[in-house]
Formats: sequence, structure tokens, C-alpha cells
Amino acid sequence: MKDWRENLLYTMTDTRGCSFQQQVYQSTERSDHEHCSICFEKISNCAYGQGETQGYYCQKTGDWLCVACFNDFKNCFDWKIDVT
Repeated sequence: MKDWRENLLYTMTDTRGCSFQQQVYQSTERSDHEHCSICFEKISNCAYGQGETQGYYCQKTGDWLCVACFNDFKNCFDWKIDVT
């Protein structure tokens, strides 16, 4: 069976070869959460059983990815993990 998320991968073409940092989400004045750019899973520092508290962030594009989507599609887009 085809993974439904594959239909949304066209939105990620600008991230090909990009580096992502694994981060615990921290609220800002602008927002208390983000969503995974592929599956829309909520990423928040106060998930309370809904969503994730950490994910992968691409500084170049501003995209957040949940851990599952990053791991499932990292080879497809040649994503790197920035450890700095």
C-alpha cells in the first residue's frame, strides 16, 4: 500500500541535500507550536500526549519535520543531520 505522505513530498523539493538539526521545540512569542511539513503532526514543547516535543528543523527553509517523517524520507532527499 502506498504511503499517503508520498503525495505531499512535492512540498519538500527545496530541502533536497539540506541539513537539519534535531531540536526540542521551544515556544516563541509568535507561536507555541509548529507542524511537520509533510504529515502535519504537531511539534510543541507541551504536547500533552498530542504530537511530538522534538523534531528536525531546517534553518535554510524553516521547515520542521517530525522524527518519523525525517527518518522515513531522509534518503529520498539526501537530508543530513547537523550536529553543531
